Amino acid sequence: MTGTHTQNPVYSRLTLALLEDSGWYKPNYEGDLPTPFCNEIKHDGRKSLAVTRCTSQRDSLALCNLVPYRKELPIQFRNFAKIEGVSQDGTKHYGGSVELADFCPYSQEFEWKLPNTTIRRDSRCELEGNNREGEDILEVSLT
Repeated sequence: MTGTHTQNPVYSRLTLALLEDSGWYKPNYEGDLPTPFCNEIKHDGRKSLAVTRCTSQRDSLALCNLVPYRKELPIQFRNFAKIEGVSQDGTKHYGGSVELADFCPYSQEFEWKLPNTTIRRDSRCELEGNNREGEDILEVSLT
């Protein structure tokens, strides 16, 4: 739970602990809840390093929104002691692309727009426009 809203909120053990602390809820921690955070760099400023994965709800593809910033992030938003492939000093520049999420990187659905048009597509599997015949861009093989 953060200061931002998405169409697919993630409820983690952290969410359950917050609800329990309110005194109104007694959560069941036995279930296997996903952690919403990720640590794969989406783009290093030179090239895309994006790796797609299914969202925790298994209804769309997502990318980790961890990106480099030109300036160092404020100390309270530095979420990593180390990141694979990034120098110790360089980690001060990395964070999630959503400021309202306190720069915590998470797997985020993506959207694209065709040039010179208002048509938008996104990575949610249940949208009819994303499953047109012959357009297998989001096809995933589970073998």
